[in-house]
Amino acid sequence: TNSNQPLVSNMMKRNIIGQSVFQSISLLLVANFADELFSDNESDSDHNMYKRTIAFNFIVCQTLANQFCMRKVYGEYNFLRGLSRNTWFCAVTATEFVLQVIIMTFGNSVFDLVSISFSTWAIMLSIAFCGVWSFQICLNAGYWYWTTGSLFPIFSGPDFHERKELKNPIVTNYGTVEFSPRTPQFVPPITPGRQISSQGRKAPENIPLL
Repeated sequence: TNSNQPLVSNMMKRNIIGQSVFQSISLLLVANFADELFSDNESDSDHNMYKRTIAFNFIVCQTLANQFCMRKVYGEYNFLRGLSRNTWFCAVTATEFVLQVIIMTFGNSVFDLVSISFSTWAIMLSIAFCGVWSFQICLNAGYWYWTTGSLFPIFSGPDFHERKELKNPIVTNYGTVEFSPRTPQFVPPITPGRQISSQGRKAPENIPLL
């Protein structure tokens, strides 16, 4: 990689801004329509406290869902690829979820929360994960269509060249392909133990991608 390139790429900026806007709007909608979405018995609890509880828990659920999306930063549609081999990520995410359950169950008086039912948990997790993941796929699709004119510019398999004429491909060290008019050379993935020059290379027949 080029040491002069910015740490936060344009795609990462789009992801950060896009997910921030989407999650903020989703949070406002879920908090305002909590009575219609969830069926908790809140007769003995303060209504504003109940909405604060819903908002707090939904923020955490969206953050957990967004962590899976941020595993891939080069526009891959399948951001769950390789998840089973990433034990640290799985352990950290599971720990965060368990701690959130403990806070919601036993930290009512400390965090000024009310208890929510299992059905509310299930609905909230479903909305958060389906919404964040679907929106991330839309962000990736929009990026590829804007930069390449195609929703699926990443291919793998023996028909790599037959399915599309590639223009200015870049193969990153993470096994992905990017296309950009500002990057005219092909950069093959780095193989440990030997140096590879990026000049005059052609795209390989098989690239392990999504």
